Amino acid sequence: MLAGNTRILFGGQNAVILRNSPSPAAGPTFPGPAPTVSAKLVLLVDSHEDSRTIYTAILEHHGFAVAAAASGSDGVQLARERAPDLIVVEFSPPRQQSLDTIRALRALAGGGHVPIVALSTTLGDADRELLYAEGVSGYMVKPCPPLTLLAEARRLLEM
Repeated sequence: MLAGNTRILFGGQNAVILRNSPSPAAGPTFPGPAPTVSAKLVLLVDSHEDSRTIYTAILEHHGFAVAAAASGSDGVQLARERAPDLIVVEFSPPRQQSLDTIRALRALAGGGHVPIVALSTTLGDADRELLYAEGVSGYMVKPCPPLTLLAEARRLLEM
Protein backbone atom coordinates (compact mmCIF):
# COMPACT_ATOMS: atom_id res chain seq x y z
CA MET A 1 0.00 0.00 0.00
CA LEU A 2 2.50 2.59 -1.12
CA ALA A 3 1.10 6.02 -1.84
CA GLY A 4 1.74 7.81 -5.11
CA ASN A 5 5.30 7.60 -6.33
CA THR A 6 6.73 6.05 -3.16
CA ARG A 7 9.23 3.20 -3.48
CA ILE A 8 11.05 1.14 -0.90
CA LEU A 9 14.52 -0.19 -1.64
CA PHE A 10 15.91 -2.99 0.51
CA GLY A 11 19.57 -3.84 0.81
CA GLY A 12 20.55 -6.46 3.35
CA GLN A 13 19.02 -5.40 6.65
CA ASN A 14 18.39 -1.79 5.58
CA ALA A 15 15.50 -0.08 3.83
CA VAL A 16 15.20 3.32 2.21
CA ILE A 17 11.95 5.07 1.38
CA LEU A 18 11.99 7.15 -1.79
CA ARG A 19 9.09 9.57 -2.02
CA ASN A 20 8.07 11.16 -5.33
CA SER A 21 10.31 8.74 -7.15
CA PRO A 22 9.39 7.36 -10.57
CA SER A 23 8.33 3.74 -10.22
CA PRO A 24 10.43 1.22 -12.07
CA ALA A 25 8.59 -1.10 -14.44
CA ALA A 26 9.33 -4.12 -12.23
CA GLY A 27 8.28 -2.44 -8.94
CA PRO A 28 10.16 -2.48 -5.65
CA THR A 29 12.66 -5.25 -5.03
CA PHE A 30 12.95 -7.28 -1.87
CA PRO A 31 15.71 -9.68 -0.87
CA GLY A 32 14.97 -13.36 -1.24
CA PRO A 33 11.97 -15.18 -2.64
CA ALA A 34 8.54 -14.66 -1.14
CA PRO A 35 7.68 -17.96 0.54
CA THR A 36 4.14 -19.23 0.64
CA VAL A 37 2.55 -18.13 3.90
CA SER A 38 -1.03 -18.61 4.93
CA ALA A 39 -2.57 -15.19 5.33
CA LYS A 40 -1.73 -14.56 8.97
CA LEU A 41 -2.83 -11.11 10.06
CA VAL A 42 -0.29 -8.80 11.70
CA LEU A 43 -1.63 -5.74 13.50
CA LEU A 44 1.04 -3.02 13.32
CA VAL A 45 0.62 -0.05 15.67
CA ASP A 46 3.29 2.60 15.14
CA SER A 47 3.07 6.39 15.13
CA HIS A 48 5.81 6.73 12.50
CA GLU A 49 4.50 6.58 8.94
CA ASP A 50 7.85 5.45 7.51
CA SER A 51 8.01 2.52 9.94
CA ARG A 52 4.46 1.48 9.07
CA THR A 53 5.26 1.73 5.35
CA ILE A 54 8.47 -0.30 5.51
CA TYR A 55 7.21 -3.00 7.88
CA THR A 56 3.92 -3.34 5.99
CA ALA A 57 5.75 -3.70 2.66
CA ILE A 58 8.10 -6.45 3.84
CA LEU A 59 5.40 -8.39 5.69
CA GLU A 60 2.94 -8.20 2.79
CA HIS A 61 5.65 -9.17 0.32
CA HIS A 62 6.21 -12.33 2.34
CA GLY A 63 2.52 -13.25 2.40
CA PHE A 64 1.23 -11.71 5.60
CA ALA A 65 -1.89 -9.58 5.75
CA VAL A 66 -1.25 -6.32 7.64
CA ALA A 67 -3.62 -3.96 9.40
CA ALA A 68 -1.73 -0.78 10.32
CA ALA A 69 -2.67 1.94 12.80
CA ALA A 70 -0.98 5.22 13.70
CA SER A 71 -2.30 5.38 17.26
CA GLY A 72 -3.03 3.06 20.14
CA SER A 73 -6.77 3.78 20.05
CA ASP A 74 -6.89 3.03 16.31
CA GLY A 75 -4.92 -0.17 16.93
CA VAL A 76 -7.34 -1.31 19.62
CA GLN A 77 -10.26 -0.64 17.27
CA LEU A 78 -8.58 -2.65 14.49
CA ALA A 79 -7.90 -5.50 16.93
CA ARG A 80 -11.62 -5.57 17.78
CA GLU A 81 -12.57 -5.67 14.11
CA ARG A 82 -9.91 -7.97 12.66
CA ALA A 83 -8.70 -10.49 15.33
CA PRO A 84 -4.96 -10.42 14.48
CA ASP A 85 -2.63 -13.41 14.75
CA LEU A 86 0.28 -11.19 15.85
CA ILE A 87 0.45 -7.67 17.24
CA VAL A 88 3.47 -5.37 16.79
CA VAL A 89 3.13 -2.22 18.87
CA GLU A 90 5.37 0.78 19.41
CA PHE A 91 6.39 1.33 23.06
CA SER A 92 7.24 5.01 23.27
CA PRO A 93 6.69 8.08 25.44
CA PRO A 94 4.35 8.64 27.05
CA ARG A 95 5.04 5.20 28.50
CA GLN A 96 1.74 5.01 30.39
CA GLN A 97 -0.22 5.54 27.19
CA SER A 98 1.79 2.76 25.50
CA LEU A 99 1.16 0.45 28.48
CA ASP A 100 -2.57 1.22 28.37
CA THR A 101 -2.58 0.30 24.66
CA ILE A 102 -0.70 -2.94 25.32
CA ARG A 103 -3.10 -3.85 28.15
CA ALA A 104 -6.14 -3.15 25.96
CA LEU A 105 -4.66 -5.19 23.09
CA ARG A 106 -3.78 -8.04 25.46
CA ALA A 107 -7.34 -8.06 26.81
CA LEU A 108 -8.72 -8.29 23.27
CA ALA A 109 -6.15 -10.84 22.15
CA GLY A 110 -7.67 -13.87 23.81
CA GLY A 111 -6.03 -13.34 27.19
CA GLY A 112 -2.54 -14.12 26.01
CA HIS A 113 -2.96 -16.40 23.02
CA VAL A 114 -1.91 -13.74 20.51
CA PRO A 115 1.78 -12.79 20.67
CA ILE A 116 2.63 -9.11 21.10
CA VAL A 117 5.99 -7.63 20.09
CA ALA A 118 6.97 -4.19 21.40
CA LEU A 119 9.12 -1.84 19.33
CA SER A 120 11.02 0.92 21.12
CA THR A 121 13.83 3.36 20.40
CA THR A 122 15.00 3.09 24.00
CA LEU A 123 14.51 0.01 26.09
CA GLY A 124 16.23 -0.47 29.41
CA ASP A 125 16.11 -3.46 31.74
CA ALA A 126 13.24 -1.96 33.75
CA ASP A 127 11.19 -1.45 30.56
CA ARG A 128 11.83 -5.03 29.44
CA GLU A 129 10.73 -6.40 32.81
CA LEU A 130 7.61 -4.23 32.72
CA LEU A 131 6.74 -5.35 29.19
CA TYR A 132 7.18 -9.03 30.05
CA ALA A 133 5.02 -8.53 33.16
CA GLU A 134 2.32 -7.16 30.83
CA GLY A 135 2.46 -10.33 28.74
CA VAL A 136 4.51 -9.06 25.81
CA SER A 137 6.11 -11.94 23.91
CA GLY A 138 9.16 -10.03 22.72
CA TYR A 139 10.69 -6.65 22.13
CA MET A 140 12.83 -5.12 19.43
CA VAL A 141 14.84 -1.91 19.44
CA LYS A 142 14.08 0.61 16.68
CA PRO A 143 15.25 1.15 14.12
CA CYS A 144 14.50 -2.52 13.67
CA PRO A 145 15.67 -3.97 10.35
CA PRO A 146 12.63 -5.12 8.35
CA LEU A 147 14.01 -8.62 7.86
CA THR A 148 14.56 -8.96 11.62
CA LEU A 149 10.90 -8.11 12.24
CA LEU A 150 9.91 -10.61 9.54
CA ALA A 151 12.00 -13.33 11.21
CA GLU A 152 10.43 -12.57 14.59
CA ALA A 153 6.92 -12.72 13.11
CA ARG A 154 7.69 -16.11 11.58
CA ARG A 155 9.23 -17.38 14.84
CA LEU A 156 6.27 -16.29 16.98
CA LEU A 157 3.74 -17.70 14.54
CA GLU A 158 5.84 -20.88 14.18
CA MET A 159 6.20 -20.56 10.43
